[in-house]
Amino acid sequence: IFIFDNTLPIPRASLTTHLKAFITSPKNYLFTLLNSSSTTVCPMPRAWDKDDKQVQASFIKYLSKSLPTVTPQGIGSVTLGIAGQGDLDILIPISGAVRARCETALTKLLGAPTHQNSYMTQWKTKYQGRPVDLDLILEDSPRYLEQNYLFSLLSSDPVLRREYEVVKYNSVGKNQRDYELTRILFVDKHLISQRLQSAPPRLGQLQLIS
Repeated sequence: IFIFDNTLPIPRASLTTHLKAFITSPKNYLFTLLNSSSTTVCPMPRAWDKDDKQVQASFIKYLSKSLPTVTPQGIGSVTLGIAGQGDLDILIPISGAVRARCETALTKLLGAPTHQNSYMTQWKTKYQGRPVDLDLILEDSPRYLEQNYLFSLLSSDPVLRREYEVVKYNSVGKNQRDYELTRILFVDKHLISQRLQSAPPRLGQLQLIS
């Protein structure tokens, strides 16, 4: 377990950290360099608030009324009960056969999606004042299998949850890129390499917990 000390200077990621992150997950490392900011500073995480979880449950219920045949899943720090940025992270796993219908329904409900690729359509919106990240995602995609596994692992292990939370606190003041490199090492080395015999295929940047 790491210890957070806000009196210490904030170090930049070392060359050793860069090398370890690259060796651990080359795809994630390169994606992070291309897509994360070297100037945006990580803010202090918000302490977990039960009201956020109640709002998340309300949003899931709201979604289920419009899409009764799918099962939205809450993930991220709000669901895990740890400090975070307070955004509501939602996954909706689906089969490819219903993707177009679900996209149409969600667009009517939430507006145009903010991002789309071959396996996922994403909306960033707000609900009752909370930021929402919603991913409509193919249930057989490596991204979903990875996220679902890691969330299940963190849900079942309070020691890992606490360690991840303190990693987030220790990243306060660091730039976003350095935080993402630290997160690659934590997720891949501590969660996958040591605890999963056959890791799901890696695909892009891990965005499990914000």
